[in-house]
Amino acid sequence: APTDLLELESFDLVLLRDVPSEALPTAAAPALAAYVRDLGGGLAMIGGANSFGAGGWKGSPLEPVLPVSLDLPERLVSPEAAIVFVLDNSGSMGWAVMGSSRTKQQIVNDATALAVRTMDRRDLVGVIAFNQSPRVIVPLGTNEDPDRSIARIRSISPGGGTDIGPALEEARRQLRSSDAKVKHVILLSDGQSMAPEVLPAMAARMQREGIRVSTIAVGQEADLPTMRSIADNGEGTFYEVMNPNRLPRVFVKAVRVVRTPLIREQRFSPVMLRPDDALALPLGSSPPPLEGLVLTTAREELGVRDVLATPEGEPVLSVWRVGLGQVAAFTSDASVWAEPWIEPGVFDRFWTNLARTLARPGSTSPADLRLSVDGNRLRLQVEMTDENGAPRDGLSVTATVYGPDGGGREVTLTPSAPGVYEGESLTDGSGVHVAVVKPRDDGRALAPALAGVSVSSQSELRRLESDEALLSRLAEAGGGRVLDLDALDPAELFDRSELPPRTAETPLWPVLLAWTLVVALLDFATRRVAWDRWLSPNFGGDWREEARRSVADRSRAAATAVGGLRGALRRSADDQADATAIAFDQRDAEAASRAQVERIRAERLAEVREQAKRSRKASGATEIDPAPIVDATEPSDDEGALGLLAAKRRARERYEPEDES
Repeated sequence: APTDLLELESFDLVLLRDVPSEALPTAAAPALAAYVRDLGGGLAMIGGANSFGAGGWKGSPLEPVLPVSLDLPERLVSPEAAIVFVLDNSGSMGWAVMGSSRTKQQIVNDATALAVRTMDRRDLVGVIAFNQSPRVIVPLGTNEDPDRSIARIRSISPGGGTDIGPALEEARRQLRSSDAKVKHVILLSDGQSMAPEVLPAMAARMQREGIRVSTIAVGQEADLPTMRSIADNGEGTFYEVMNPNRLPRVFVKAVRVVRTPLIREQRFSPVMLRPDDALALPLGSSPPPLEGLVLTTAREELGVRDVLATPEGEPVLSVWRVGLGQVAAFTSDASVWAEPWIEPGVFDRFWTNLARTLARPGSTSPADLRLSVDGNRLRLQVEMTDENGAPRDGLSVTATVYGPDGGGREVTLTPSAPGVYEGESLTDGSGVHVAVVKPRDDGRALAPALAGVSVSSQSELRRLESDEALLSRLAEAGGGRVLDLDALDPAELFDRSELPPRTAETPLWPVLLAWTLVVALLDFATRRVAWDRWLSPNFGGDWREEARRSVADRSRAAATAVGGLRGALRRSADDQADATAIAFDQRDAEAASRAQVERIRAERLAEVREQAKRSRKASGATEIDPAPIVDATEPSDDEGALGLLAAKRRARERYEPEDES
């Protein structure tokens, strides 16, 4: 099917006979709408089990141009279907698709939004997103405000792991309370779920409760066996999608299969609403019966011609004008349901008449349209002439420029010369841009003109000649020259005689000052820290050896003191009898050591005194108090030493017997 206006421009009429929406490329529907509106082409949608609302055309770009409404008739008040979309929004859904800037999550969100828009406003719709845990995006309810639901769906962002089980349980809980004719879950995932072994059993239990489960596996990382098993146990359909760009069509197809087709297959006799209409003339006064139709409702807009209808009032044949073209809707089909029309000869006359009415009339446009690309702008120039070839002034000329994405931009062209009108528009990316010029003379539309141009993705390829003015400005601003290669000697390319020397000065003092401060701080740190101690392997050796010696000397002194004390205790019979056990700690050892030193000093002093007495007796000297004798081991405090010796002498004189001499 053609997907742009340049391809469609060569056709005068397009017939869609029992064609579902997903059968056409995504860009075909907006191109068909523009083909009718701007080029004056004819379009007819013919019914069948895969057409109109049953074919998923609700919410598509073609719905606004159809002369019938795709909503359910008012008398069908009970919801036809209840669908819950269970969408994976784990971290892998944030990966870009096939080198584009769009992620899988964005494509899934848009596809779900398109599926929601194709559903009837009385259908029940719910959306659940899941990663490690489920989150209800749209609670199950009637589809009365699809725009609000779509806004919530497009806000889903990826992140986290993948756990399908809790999400399926939440969908089951919501659908159990619904009284819809069809209950369905559409599950999408692109990865491996936690606890996949329990998922098929969950789908089987949901199927026993009247809930079907269809699955869509996206990409090569998806758990295809588990997703297929879920669909088999849930009596749904399994879809394997390797290219995420196909997701919109898959979603629409899944919804179309799920929903009860909006068709009624029973014989009825069409009612002539406009017997004098040219389209009704081949049918005579009493049209043959039809065997079925797709249910739609009549539009209330002005300009709609309802030619045939059912006895209940549903449209069968409706026609109206959209822009420059015409569109017809025949809600019955052109094969099985219309078989009673074939034998009487009504069939061929009816369709021939309808094709002639809708087809674009053959006419030569008075407009000559030319397009050119200048940078990121598309320039339009159209020359208008009359039947004699003379310039035609005083016209109102507008144009619609369609970009590669199918979006249109309106441009007004202004006169620039006799019969010449010009305008420009911004280009929105590389690809084919199509412009349709629609001139009007005093409100009367003239035949349109169409032209297209391809815009390269590389900006340097958009110009076919050098921009000499820009090059001259660059040379002037840089103090250089514009060289003519045709008249230039190659040696002159390196001639710098006319170029003034350029010098560039950069002060160094800020950098040097900063480095000086850094080096000064390092110097201070080096001077104040004994780095050799930390780096030397002998660090701490001196004080460790000193500590070891001190401990050893103290241990020997304590052992000596303890030995002396034990001897003294043995010499004291009274103390030995009363003492049963002696325990020494560090303080007792120090006290014993001091006592032993005092005893030794007293013994030495007594020996010296005794020797002095014997010397005096031998010499016949008069006995006087000897001078105090200070032991070399005593402290340097004389007063303390003399007092201690005097006290010892008085004690000895008191307890020792006097010398007989």
